[in-house]
Amino acid sequence: MTTPRSQSFFSLVWRSYLRSALLPIILIELALVVAYLLTNAIIRDENIQTMQRLAKDQLQGVANLEAGRISDQLDSVAHMTRLLQRQTEVAYQTPYQASSDEQQRYSVTDGVLHTTHDLPGRAALFYSNINTIGQTQRDKALQLGQLDGVMRDMVDAQPLVTQAYINTQDSMNRIYPYFDVIDQYPHDMKITEFNFFYDADIKHNPGKGPVWTDVYIDPAGQGWMTSCIAPVYLPGADPASGPEAVVGLDITLAQLITQVLHLDVPWQGYGILVDKSGTIMALPPEGEEAWGLKELTNQSYADAIRQDTFKPDEFNLNKRADTQTLSRAMQQADSGMTELNLNNDLMLVSWHTIAGTNWTLLLLVDDDKIYTDAMALNARFNRIGYLMIGALVLFYLCFFIYLYRKAFTLSQSVAMPLQALSATMKRIGEGDYYQNLEPFEVREAQETATGLIQMGKALGQYTQALEEAKTNLESLNQELEARVTSRTQELQDLNHQLNQENTAKAQLIDELKQTQAQLVQSEKMASIGQLAAGVAHEINNPMAYISANIEAMGDYVGDLLSLNQAYERALMPTSDPARQSLDELKIQLDYDFLINDLQALVEESREGTRRVKKIIEDLREFSHGGDTDWAWADLHKGLESTLNIAHNELKYKAEVIREYGNLPAVECIPSQINQVLLNLLVNAAQAIEQFGKVTVRTGQKDDQVYIQVEDTGSGIDEKHMGQIFNPFFTTKPVGKGTGLGLAMSYNIMEKHHGRIDVTSVKGKGTCFTLWLPIKQPVSLEVDHRS
Repeated sequence: MTTPRSQSFFSLVWRSYLRSALLPIILIELALVVAYLLTNAIIRDENIQTMQRLAKDQLQGVANLEAGRISDQLDSVAHMTRLLQRQTEVAYQTPYQASSDEQQRYSVTDGVLHTTHDLPGRAALFYSNINTIGQTQRDKALQLGQLDGVMRDMVDAQPLVTQAYINTQDSMNRIYPYFDVIDQYPHDMKITEFNFFYDADIKHNPGKGPVWTDVYIDPAGQGWMTSCIAPVYLPGADPASGPEAVVGLDITLAQLITQVLHLDVPWQGYGILVDKSGTIMALPPEGEEAWGLKELTNQSYADAIRQDTFKPDEFNLNKRADTQTLSRAMQQADSGMTELNLNNDLMLVSWHTIAGTNWTLLLLVDDDKIYTDAMALNARFNRIGYLMIGALVLFYLCFFIYLYRKAFTLSQSVAMPLQALSATMKRIGEGDYYQNLEPFEVREAQETATGLIQMGKALGQYTQALEEAKTNLESLNQELEARVTSRTQELQDLNHQLNQENTAKAQLIDELKQTQAQLVQSEKMASIGQLAAGVAHEINNPMAYISANIEAMGDYVGDLLSLNQAYERALMPTSDPARQSLDELKIQLDYDFLINDLQALVEESREGTRRVKKIIEDLREFSHGGDTDWAWADLHKGLESTLNIAHNELKYKAEVIREYGNLPAVECIPSQINQVLLNLLVNAAQAIEQFGKVTVRTGQKDDQVYIQVEDTGSGIDEKHMGQIFNPFFTTKPVGKGTGLGLAMSYNIMEKHHGRIDVTSVKGKGTCFTLWLPIKQPVSLEVDHRS
């Protein structure tokens, strides 16, 4: 059951007045005001709709007219481009003798043929050093000079055109007006990689006529621009191999913006020009804030322009999130009108496609400026309505005050007895249970006072009984506290015993850790011993025959000294007996055998030295990098070094077969990976009971590489497979191993975020596979280099 909300008697009286007198009158007055405001809104909406229809018709008409005017100007540029295309075709086939002044303008700098100074009405020339400049290139540059007058007339005749140029397939650029090309262009510029050349080829322009480029950065230093270009194909040439040359007329972005600024757009609107890819080509200053863009009219040329540079994505209507609706509408129709929410401003947009270029002219007008007059009239009507509402509020405020005073007087005659009863109940609640009240004139109030006094007396009796119960409860609580104290002491004694046991266990754990550390050190010393024994044995063999060869060469040197002394005596005037003695000495020493054998001994000694050097290099490679240095390592190089180190362990046990795949460099700690490989190779050799095979394979799978070590040894019993990586587990006899080699290898692979897989068949052999990521996880780079 819901409890009714408590309220005063004054509130009840006041609510009654409101419901019966005030509310009906207020509702009638509000209805009249609402009717007035609705009528005003309907009139305003009709005015806005009428003005919107007129605005759309006018704006669309302006867009069509201005687009046609711009189209006529661009058609004029396209016709001039076609004329330059035809004149260039003729120039290629017309011999031309340049004047001596013209010929003296050309020089070669850093392999670039270029003009050194200007002459009236002449163009600049740049011939890239990607070609070897010879007489053919010079003749070609001079022959195309006959077009300078045509390019000059086109630039002078058309205000939109800033530059006229001819670009050839072998990166020659002839451009008017003249400027210092050798300082502006990169000397190795390849013109065919720029859009003002390849946009005219047969792939992009199968019609071979004039076409317009997207907006780009001009390498010639004019900033952002667009070009009308046309290809030049020589008679009999294959179009698929590309045009011989491309001619073009440039229009800078600053000129396009000036053109758009002169558009007569009503309601303080403005126009923008968009190319066929949806990129804003020209954005006037009044539109920059709304679009959140700064028009790119200038460009820094501290460095030469080496590749195409187009406007960023924020200038492309197809790629901006706030213009997707407009972009789709423009793709569906060549002209039209829509609304666009731009930077929280509602804009009315009209567009029309410019024939021949596939550019689009957009006119934008702020919606609020179209409806300014209608909104001003609506504001006047609204002010009248607000004044009416204010007058009504003031009148009813005075009326409310009057009724409020009447309700207060009436409520006081009833509320005073209720306030006395309320004060009595408060004192009873504070503990003063025995109360007396003066009689009331209102019978219901008197009956309520009598019941309240009786209730206070009853509460006093109940309170006394509760105090007695509280005393008994405190006695029981003291007894409970004594029991808790006794139990707490017992728990403290047990806790002391538990601490003593934990201390003893900690001592045992410390002793176990020391024992484990000693065993790990033993395993490391055993590995070092095996390594030292193998290296000593491998070095001993070449050093033995180097020593023997040195002793033999000592004897040979003595014989050669005797032979040299006899030869000197044979050269004396009394030469016949001495020469006979020299011939006998040669026969006695077997001269030819001595010379040949001495050379063989020298070569054997050199081979032994190379063998010792190779073993030392492999040993250095095996230990390269330290235990904590991460590096990009060649695993095949480390594998070969490890195989040479383990050669003494393997050569009497097995034939080593290498099956290497293509491996990239791998990020790892090389010395630790070499240690894992040595453990696996030594284990493989020890597992082979008779002469067998050890096969080493490598390869790559996705972003991991693998190394397999497979032997034809005794294999691993299936019941031991789950334990081989456990520390101290070994199946070798006592003294032959600690059981830490594979455990250490497993930990090294985990540190490298890799793993070890193993398969084995008892009596046939075992195969261990190491898996390593090519690059360690980026998020862990700091950890594994710390």
